[in-house]
Amino acid sequence: MSKIPVDVFYALIAAAGGAAKHLNEYLHQQEEFAWPKLLANIIVSGFSGYVFTSVVIGFNPEWAIPAAGIGGYMGGNAMDYLFTILSKRVSIKQDE
Repeated sequence: MSKIPVDVFYALIAAAGGAAKHLNEYLHQQEEFAWPKLLANIIVSGFSGYVFTSVVIGFNPEWAIPAAGIGGYMGGNAMDYLFTILSKRVSIKQDE
């Protein structure tokens, strides 16, 4: 049996984090369930969590799996958070 590549593993953990957030919001807000919204959330969270994990690994590799889940749960907010931090480090001005 072949092993799953670690990058794919991180993206899957992140996607699960995004699905968990979507389902948690569904349970608490009592909205009608929508498969397209869940799928979109999983895709965005998989990407965001993977990027978030890639940054965190540079600081502390032991936090890779929790970072994938947290980054996935944060979804697009994780990308906004990273952009804010990185733009301050490299002096990128944001349009307002």
